[in-house]
Amino acid sequence: MAKTRPLCYNGYMAKSTLWASFKKTLLYRWRFIIAFGLMGLIFTLVIVLMPIATKLGVSEAEMISAVDSHHLDLNTLFSGGFINAPYLLLQKLSIHLFGLTFFAIKLPSIIFGIASGFLIVLLLNRWFTTSVAVIASTLTISTTGFLFTATTGTPIVSYLFFLALILWLGSKILGENNSPLISAALAATFGIVMYIPYMFYLLLIIVIISFIHPHLRFTIKTLPTPQLILSIILFALITAPIIASLVTATATTLQHLALPHNLDLMANLKSSLALFAFKNVENLPILAPIISLPVALIALGSLILTFKNHHTSRNYILLSLLAFSVVGLLLAPDLFPIILLPIAILVADGVQFLMEHWSVVFPNNSYAKFIGMLPIVIFTVFLSYSSVIYHFYGYRSLKEVNMYYANDLELLRQSLASSDIVLITDNQLRRDFYRILEDKLQISVVDTMPDRVENQVVVFQSDVDKVQGDLSLKQIVTSATYDDADRLYIFKK
Repeated sequence: MAKTRPLCYNGYMAKSTLWASFKKTLLYRWRFIIAFGLMGLIFTLVIVLMPIATKLGVSEAEMISAVDSHHLDLNTLFSGGFINAPYLLLQKLSIHLFGLTFFAIKLPSIIFGIASGFLIVLLLNRWFTTSVAVIASTLTISTTGFLFTATTGTPIVSYLFFLALILWLGSKILGENNSPLISAALAATFGIVMYIPYMFYLLLIIVIISFIHPHLRFTIKTLPTPQLILSIILFALITAPIIASLVTATATTLQHLALPHNLDLMANLKSSLALFAFKNVENLPILAPIISLPVALIALGSLILTFKNHHTSRNYILLSLLAFSVVGLLLAPDLFPIILLPIAILVADGVQFLMEHWSVVFPNNSYAKFIGMLPIVIFTVFLSYSSVIYHFYGYRSLKEVNMYYANDLELLRQSLASSDIVLITDNQLRRDFYRILEDKLQISVVDTMPDRVENQVVVFQSDVDKVQGDLSLKQIVTSATYDDADRLYIFKK
């Protein structure tokens, strides 16, 4: 008597045939390209449009950065004015091309931020599976900490960008890609980061672990000698201004590269912890927490697993990077972007742990694996969306945060005409900042009332009583983002 197959067998064969047919479609074969493309497009649009959507003005830190970039030249570069030079050079170019505008100040950070996002994706894709890289990078770049870093016109974005670049280039060398071009790029990056405060400690940690860890030590030994010599020469050439300034620079300038002024470890520890709590960080224009609670829990769980498997080269590098991040936060809490990359790696490790354990439960059932991915995908989309919305409304509406920003620059540009005089008597930073406008506009920024006025005088609220002569008040320019809404007073004969 012939054996009969179970009824479920035909159903299983039909499903297997359907799954095999789906795997041959263009949608399945290009699934990761489509995912990365959509993520990149959405991410770029969010970064570019977020500063405009939140309607934030310019913070004091951004004013300082713009002034420093305006004064940067070859003379200052070789005489001690090299702090944060890589970022400031790009900001100087942006302001030169577009003038002193809200967009020009933030454009370098937007460029660095977008590049940092793609570097994080590339790095995670080298260390983890592609699906893990998509999920973990999406969770990371949608955090309010990353969005702030990529949209504020200060050099703090340099830390995230160069950390990601160093790890990505290093991972290619560890992956047996001993191309001279990769080694030269890594050496050049090492030279560039020497201009950024406290990055010296990162290079020191990298040198130490390169001699301690067997795999890293072996990789360096296998590099061709001419390639090593070329990398050392390139590093020396890029750091030449720093070496030259050792003779002319003041001790204070050199100290900025290693230690902050008036270091208070306990206060910095308190501010660093506040970055991860639902409490605004005192004296910092940052919306807390910089990462959401679910992302923090995934990273924390992954950190425990990392300590258990610390012997691998990847975890060794991760723990060293975490050590550098902790030191950096204790030195200056406003440099929190240095912790974002370790968090991205920990999140990827946690996501991979969850996916691997789900696959163990159903090792041979593709449908169970697919269905198991749906909650993770839904969780990723929901959490990323909520993080972006939290960032948008937090910076737009929370007084404790947006009080650090002022849209006076845009108000002033709209009110100025040719030959106007801007009177600023009691604020040196504000005066130096708005004097950059003289490069593009035919105006004068002065600190004392001139004897002769051809057109009109524009003053801030604090300088109204300094106006002299037969001038009458023509207009009061107000802003809805400040308690003191009267921002500018325009006087005319």
